[in-house]
Amino acid sequence: SEVGLLDRNLQIEGDADSWKQSFGGHCIFHSPGRHHKVEMEYVQLQRMGQKKLLGRYPIHFHLEKNVENSYVRGCAIHDTFNRAVVVHDSNHLLIEANIAYNTRGHAFFTEDGNERFNTFKDNLGMMSNPASSQLAHDVFPSTFWIANPLNNLIGNAAAGSSHLGFWIAPPQHPRQASVDETQCPFQSPLGTVVGNTAHSNGRHGFWVHEEHYARQHECGDDNEVANPFIASTITNLTAWKNLEQGLGLTKIAKYVIDGTVAV
Repeated sequence: SEVGLLDRNLQIEGDADSWKQSFGGHCIFHSPGRHHKVEMEYVQLQRMGQKKLLGRYPIHFHLEKNVENSYVRGCAIHDTFNRAVVVHDSNHLLIEANIAYNTRGHAFFTEDGNERFNTFKDNLGMMSNPASSQLAHDVFPSTFWIANPLNNLIGNAAAGSSHLGFWIAPPQHPRQASVDETQCPFQSPLGTVVGNTAHSNGRHGFWVHEEHYARQHECGDDNEVANPFIASTITNLTAWKNLEQGLGLTKIAKYVIDGTVAV
């Protein structure tokens, strides 16, 4: 079983009255085009995020585009009012060795579907709770909610969510503020997905839904000869004690499941 230490010497928190209206602090990184570098590590964040307000999350990368060499590492994010770490229209970010505990809505969250090449590595998420005031699907939250498959999930653990541990949920095109018909996440390759653990979740451990048909040419011809399907591989997933499915795949093409235990 997983053990996570929530205390850090450096703390960012909402005040003691934040609970009354579920209205805490938030950290947002937003300076598109300036190519700045974010190094956030070993910070404790509690009573953070603001219920019913989009964009007000404990840690939020907002429209940052490419943020190579930026990272969020070793942070403890707990008892929040709105998610944990949100990546919105930002790419190449490293989210590593963080803990998210007792959060509302999807915890580790990529927003619109145009977020790519981000790496979620060695994070622990526990007790993701429903949020009725966010997106419609936040009422059945997933600890890791990934809109574009072309992100990496490596060595993470998701436990005790009210609904799901991991959910890869590709749209046909990026949505909301990032509408772009030249991108087709439901046909994007799957990133590196290896060594993850999902247990004790209220529905599924690891779910790919609603559709994912990775092709050689994203947004290319719907022709298996000219634009063949390519393999998506999930390696060394361990999933147990989830109320419904350990691993669930719906409307998919050419998945390889390697070294996986799902009971």
